[in-house]
Parts: sequence; structure tokens; C-alpha cells
Amino acid sequence: MKEHGSAVSLKEESRIFVAEGQELKVEYRLLLGPNPSQELPFYGVEVRNADTGERFYCDDLTVDFASVLALFEGMCRGAVTPVTAGDVVSDWLSERDTVKR
Repeated sequence: MKEHGSAVSLKEESRIFVAEGQELKVEYRLLLGPNPSQELPFYGVEVRNADTGERFYCDDLTVDFASVLALFEGMCRGAVTPVTAGDVVSDWLSERDTVKR
């Protein structure tokens, strides 16, 4: 894990082939940050297009490391881009809420 300001992050990179001869370099980060209201830290994700700088960033998704790690790994495997990351995270949050009921 790397120090990222006041947070720590795990980073992965992918090259996504979008068309013949074209690829997109995407960086994924699993973020760890302080949670002022609890002893456990908050975890989040960042997905960034390394070529354009476009990014999706959410640093306070959950305090459950195993859960956010599964999300992070799935995003890396699924070649999620910054454009689609918000939908993926929204679906993940909805699924978690459904399972908890």
C-alpha cells in the first residue's frame, strides 16, 4: 500500500482495448482514510483514466475491508472505467443494502 496524502492506497493498472489499435490505460486505487466518528477507517475506491485524468472517486464507502476489497478486485477484473464506475458502485451499495435486510 502507498501513502496517499492522509490516506493509504492499493493501486492496480489495466490497459483496456477499446477498438483496433486503441487502448485506454486505467488506474484503480483502493483507498483507506480516517473515519472521525468511529475507530474503524473508511475504505473507498478511485478509478482514473491515466490518459485524460478523468476520474471517479469515493473515499467513504464502508468500514468493511473484505467487502470493499471484493468490489475493488471486481472493478479491476471487469475493466470498469471512470464513466461506468459510479453505476458499479451504486449497484454494489444497493446489493449490500438488499443483503442486509
